[in-house]
Amino acid sequence: MGNSCSPLNLFNNAGIRSRVLAPLTAWMRFMSRRSFGHFSVLATLLLAGCGVINPRRDRDAPKGVAKSDLGKGLDKQLALGTGALRESTLADPSTMIPQPPNMNFPEIPNSPGPENALISTPTARANSATDVVIPVRATRAPIERARAVAETAFPLETNPQAVKRLHERAMSRYARLEGFECRVTRRETIGTKAMPEELLQYKLRKEPYSLHIKWIGKEAQGRELVYASGKYENKVQIITGREPELLRPAGIKVARLPTDKDVTSKSRFDIREGGMGLTLDWFSRVVAIMERDPTQSNRLKYVGSKQRLERTTGLEAVEEIIPANWEPLLPKGGNRTTYFDADEGSPSYGLPVLLVTLADTGREVEYYFFDQFQPIRSTDADFDIEKLWKK
Repeated sequence: MGNSCSPLNLFNNAGIRSRVLAPLTAWMRFMSRRSFGHFSVLATLLLAGCGVINPRRDRDAPKGVAKSDLGKGLDKQLALGTGALRESTLADPSTMIPQPPNMNFPEIPNSPGPENALISTPTARANSATDVVIPVRATRAPIERARAVAETAFPLETNPQAVKRLHERAMSRYARLEGFECRVTRRETIGTKAMPEELLQYKLRKEPYSLHIKWIGKEAQGRELVYASGKYENKVQIITGREPELLRPAGIKVARLPTDKDVTSKSRFDIREGGMGLTLDWFSRVVAIMERDPTQSNRLKYVGSKQRLERTTGLEAVEEIIPANWEPLLPKGGNRTTYFDADEGSPSYGLPVLLVTLADTGREVEYYFFDQFQPIRSTDADFDIEKLWKK
C-alpha cells in the first residue's frame, strides 16, 4: 500500500509514462554516447535554473555558523515558498549600530561687543609745553564710523529739553577752557557787500582777553592782528598783508583802535566780542527767552544730527528763527543754524563749531567754521608783538 502512493506509481497511474517517456526512450535509443552526454548536461542546467535542484547553502554560510542551523534556516525558506529562496539574507543587526558621534566641538569664541563699542580707548595726551590735557580721538568700530554720529538720537527728548542739553553741555565745555587755538574759515557780508572767504589761524586767551589772528589763505595773505586787553593802549596791533584795495604794501606795522575802520572793515563784529564766545552768548540769550516765555518755546528748533561737507563726523544742529529788529545787522530777520560737535573723541566736543546765518532773502551773511581745534594754556608771550614779530 505504501508503494502505491510513491511518486513513481502515481506517475505511472496518470499515464504520463506512456505518453512522455515512451517517445523519449525511443528517441534516446538511437542517440550516441556523446549526444546523450550533451543532453544530460543541458537537462541538468535546465533543472537547476528552474530551481528544482537547489544550490548548496553551506558554501555561502558565514564562518562560525553550524550546518545544522543552516539547514533549519533552509527548511524555513522552503516553507515560505520558492520566492524566499532567492532573497538575500539580512545583515546582522549588531553590525548596523552606528558609530558614536564625535563630541569634540571647537571652542566657542567670545561674543562680539555692541556695535557702538570702542575698539580701543587711547589715553589722553598732555601738551608738554602747556600741561593741558588734550583728549585723543578714540577709534570706533567700522559700522559706527560709517554711521558717524547720525544715529546718536534722543527720541524721548522734547524740543526744549534737547536745546537745553546742548546749551548746558556747550557752556560747561567752554567754561573749562582757558584758551584755544584753531583754524577759522570765515565768510561775511558787511553792509551790502559780500566779502571774500578768509582762512585764519586763530589763537584766543579768555583772561585777560587776548587775541592773535593770522591770515593764512589767499585773501589778505600775511596780515596779522594782535589784541591784548590792557596792553598797547588797548589798541589793535596790525601787520598789513596783500591787500591791493588799501593801496599800501604788505608788512607795514600799524596800531588802531578796535573801532577804527581798518579793523571794522574786515569783520561784522567788534574784535573784542567776536568768535565762539559770541556764538554762545547769542544762543544763551535765546534759551533764556524760551524758558521765560512759553510762546517762544519753538524759537530754537532741534533738528538732530546732520552731516556736512566740513566734517566727517556728526554735528547736532539747532535752527533759530530770528525775528525782525532782533539783531541790528538783520533788521528784517533771518535764520541761523548752529552746529555743535557731537563727536565725544573730538577736542571740540560739545562746542559750536559751525554757524551759518541767512538773511530774510535766503542770502548767506555769516559763515564761521572752527576746525583743528586744540585747547591751550597761553601766556603773555603768545601775544607779545616784540617776540611775535621779531626779525
